[in-house]
Amino acid sequence: MERGGLSSFDRAASGAVADGASQRTLWSLLRSRWGAARCAPRTPERSPAPAQYELRLAAIEARDVRRWLYRSSAEQLSFRDQVKALLSGPEFAPRPAASFQEQAQRCYARFQLLRERLELRIRDVQERPARLSTALELAAAVDAALFSVLSSHYCLCGGTLLRYAETCPAIEGYLRELDSGETLGAFAVTELAGGSDAASLQTRADYDPAQGDLVLSTPSAEARKFMVNAACAGVPKLGIVMARLYVQGVERGVFPLVVRLRTRFGVCPGVGISALGSAGSAGPDPALLGFDGVRVPLHGLLLAEDAALLADGTFWSSVSSGRERFARSIERVQLGRLCLSAAAATLTGASAFIAIQYGEQRRARAPRHPDPSVIEYRNHQRDVFCALAQAYASRCLVDLALAKHQATPASERAYLFRICAVAKAQVTRAAERAARRCRERCGGAALFEENRLSEFAACAQAWLTAAGDNQVLLLKVARQMLLRRGYVRLPRWSADPAAPLADAARLIGLLRERERRLLDELRGALAQPLVQGARFTSWNENVNLALETASAHASRLAAEAFAARLAELDDAHPAQALFRLFALQELGPQLGFYLAEELISRAELKAHGSYLDAACRELRPFAVQLASAFDVPNSVLRAPLAGDDYVAHYEHQARQGELAAEAPVRPASGSLRDR
Repeated sequence: MERGGLSSFDRAASGAVADGASQRTLWSLLRSRWGAARCAPRTPERSPAPAQYELRLAAIEARDVRRWLYRSSAEQLSFRDQVKALLSGPEFAPRPAASFQEQAQRCYARFQLLRERLELRIRDVQERPARLSTALELAAAVDAALFSVLSSHYCLCGGTLLRYAETCPAIEGYLRELDSGETLGAFAVTELAGGSDAASLQTRADYDPAQGDLVLSTPSAEARKFMVNAACAGVPKLGIVMARLYVQGVERGVFPLVVRLRTRFGVCPGVGISALGSAGSAGPDPALLGFDGVRVPLHGLLLAEDAALLADGTFWSSVSSGRERFARSIERVQLGRLCLSAAAATLTGASAFIAIQYGEQRRARAPRHPDPSVIEYRNHQRDVFCALAQAYASRCLVDLALAKHQATPASERAYLFRICAVAKAQVTRAAERAARRCRERCGGAALFEENRLSEFAACAQAWLTAAGDNQVLLLKVARQMLLRRGYVRLPRWSADPAAPLADAARLIGLLRERERRLLDELRGALAQPLVQGARFTSWNENVNLALETASAHASRLAAEAFAARLAELDDAHPAQALFRLFALQELGPQLGFYLAEELISRAELKAHGSYLDAACRELRPFAVQLASAFDVPNSVLRAPLAGDDYVAHYEHQARQGELAAEAPVRPASGSLRDR
């Protein structure tokens, strides 16, 4: 059960007030065309006017908000500044398109530079996970492929080795090799046909008692390992390969094996590597892997203290379930999942920052009004301010999950999985939506890679299925909620009848109550007596309800994590309006549910958009400071649209002759011009 006190917010916002003169002009035009009777404005049911609730928000400094948001010590903030300074260097500047091999080599050179300058170590996974996460998330804003290499090396390969270091002395040698940078880590779970589903993995490791080692093989085309970064020649790779163990012909479950994939001299014997080409966020050199009788020493089979394979072929395990064995062997994926979530939160904040900076500069024509910047328009504000609100909520949820990851004992695997899975699903979903909307608000210029937003949108889209497909993760969370594994059922919520829709306590209450009611509905639907063989049909008929239930849980956790952090701030702080904006957008797609369940009124449903606009109006004076406080500066991003003057940037580019004019071509004889 999540802990952490919730602050009490006794404020609300309501509908936006239209400009009076403009509204009178509009109605005069309509009356003259269609007549007064048909054009009389209706008076809809509305909540009280916004002026009745809005407060004068306090002035803020970006550096103070940054210190609050990242809740870091002086040492941690100094490290963050060090990472930003490094990423602002010429080695990380965007460069023209190169060949596949050149792109991969550049990415690996950047990896080595970060590793050396930041003194990153494999043991940071255990000893300094927040520090490692900071390096990875900022790197993701510059180079998505670089993030993939870092995550595979430290979180997945290195983290898995650390998990078994106490039971296997040989692992220390592998750790030293990875820390030296001589060899990079890779992680091979996903297979071409079965994904990362434990029940579908076909790659097999057969124990050979005569030789005292294992024989690794790919039994079919469907079993080839998919999208493993190992295609680049000259980059030694040590892989963690998930394979199904067979001892004396009996299958014993899926376990990780340490397998050398390639050295600086080439691909290792028995390993087949086929490049897949560039895939951006998938890494610099994704490949298909196959194994043909690869001999793996017995110490390369990673077994924890709850299992053993003796030289004579005797196997034992205190864990009877093969699925549970797989879950334990792959549990280090959780930190990789959290680092991906942190990177997604960073991309969300960076997207909002770029769109807000651009919106401040871009001018639009307004009849009989001084030309405003586009950020003054409510439609622009809704998209970019909602993206910023999602970024702050995502940051708070990721920090909560990281803290739980460090503090939760290994015995509480179900709870830890749920927190990490929920964070990943919620934050990557928010990143995909935010990057897409911010790209739209910045127009055609945002399509160019140098302005980052199209790249962010593609990256966020890919992350929906990376480190575990979001829908699969949410279905597992729903199952845990049903079985109450690491989950405590929520009590019934009683609403304060006097609280307006934008009241923070009521917003959280609504999110909690939807989660509770959906879970009750799901439990009731699955509690019906089943005929023989109908279990799949029953689950399949309710699978979308299960997804809704787990998604509601994720939304509620994000809101509570954000609200708990806001308790540290004054009620007049602009971040309070960011929270309202976040919670109101989480309610938005579900307004029909809340109305049907009589949790909101018809008037509140109609006023929902006005509440959003009121929060945007409150945030407008502080937008730049709040976006800057997310601390992904343009010195790192290098996006022209986020600069001080994007028009001057492109004018300078034109004057430098980077787009050289073509020389005039003399028409050939007989051309149309000569006729």
